[in-house]
Amino acid sequence: MNVQTKIDTTEGKAAYESDFALWAMAQAHLLSEGRFAELDIANLVDEVDGLGRSQRAELRNRLVLLIEHLLKHRHGRNPNPRNAWRRTIREQRRMIALTLRDNPSLRPMLETFFLEAWPGGVYEALKGFEDFEPDRIETYEQELPEKPDFTAENALRDDFFPERDNA
Repeated sequence: MNVQTKIDTTEGKAAYESDFALWAMAQAHLLSEGRFAELDIANLVDEVDGLGRSQRAELRNRLVLLIEHLLKHRHGRNPNPRNAWRRTIREQRRMIALTLRDNPSLRPMLETFFLEAWPGGVYEALKGFEDFEPDRIETYEQELPEKPDFTAENALRDDFFPERDNA
C-alpha cells in the first residue's frame, strides 16, 4: 500500500477525529509494514468491533424489510402494489443470502435475529397499510400476528409467498 501522506504516530491518532479516511490509510500502512507498536489500538479495536456490529445490523434491517413485505403480501387487500412487494421480497432474500454467505458466523443467529426483527416488520407493514388504506387499518391491526407465524427458514425460501386465508 502506498500512502502518499507521511503521518507520524501522533498525527495518525489525531486524524481519527479529524480525517477518518487518512487515519484508516495510515493504520493499514502501519499494519502492512508490521509496525504494530505505532498502531492506534484503542480506535482500531472500536472500528473492527463496529464492522461486526454493522453486519449484524444490516441482517436485522433486511429481515425487518422482508417480514414487512411478506406480511403485506399475505394480508394486503389492495392488489396494485403486490408485484412491488414480491420484488422487494426477492431482493431482500438475495441480499440476506449474500450477507450470510460473506458472514457465515451469522447463520446460527438467524432465527434469533428474525424473532428480534418481527415487531419491526409488523410495525412497518402497519404503517404502509395506514398510508395507502387508512380505512382498513383496524382490520390490519387485528390480523397481523404479534408473534411470527412462519420461520426465518420459510421467509428465505424462494417459493414462499404467503397468501391471505380467506376463511
